[in-house]
Amino acid sequence: GGASATQRHLFDYLASEVLEDMPATLQAFLLRCSVLPELSAERCARLTGDAQAGRLLDEVERRGLFVGVLDTEPLTLRLHDLFRDFLEDRLQRELPAELPQLLQRAAAGEEDTVRRIGYLLRAGATDEASALLCAEGPVLMTRGTIAPVLRMIEQFPSALRAGPQLQLLRGQGA
Repeated sequence: GGASATQRHLFDYLASEVLEDMPATLQAFLLRCSVLPELSAERCARLTGDAQAGRLLDEVERRGLFVGVLDTEPLTLRLHDLFRDFLEDRLQRELPAELPQLLQRAAAGEEDTVRRIGYLLRAGATDEASALLCAEGPVLMTRGTIAPVLRMIEQFPSALRAGPQLQLLRGQGA
C-alpha cells in the first residue's frame, strides 16, 4: 500500500544520500558488489578485480551503514536487503553493460549450485544455467532440495522449460 511505498521512497532517498557521501571508488565498489549476498574481501576482489577489496570492506564496515557483520572469519558483511535492492537498481541504471559480466564472475566463484544457477540466469546465460541444473539437479533432489529445483526450472525462458532435459528433471522432482 501507500505507507510501504512512502517508506520505500524515504529509504531510497536516505540510501542515495549515504551513497553520494562516499568517495567515488567506494561507491563503484559497493555498486558492483551488490550482486553478492555476502561480501568478503576474497569474493569482492574476485568479482571486481580490485586488490583493495579488503580495505574497502573495512571502510564500509567502519561507516556501519545498512550492513550487518556476519560472525565469521575473515570479515564478511551482509548488505541490508533494502540497501542491496537500492544498489542493484542503481547498478542496472548506471553500469548495465557490466552487470552480466559481474553476475558471470559471481557464478564462477560460487560453490552453492542453487545460487550459481541464479547468477547465470540473471546474467542471461540460460544454456549454461540449464546444463548446470540438469547435471546437478538429480543430486540436489536426492539431498531433499526438490522445491528449490522446481522453482528454478520456472525461472527459465519457456522454450528451455519445455525442452526435454528440464522436463525430465521436472518429472523426477514430481
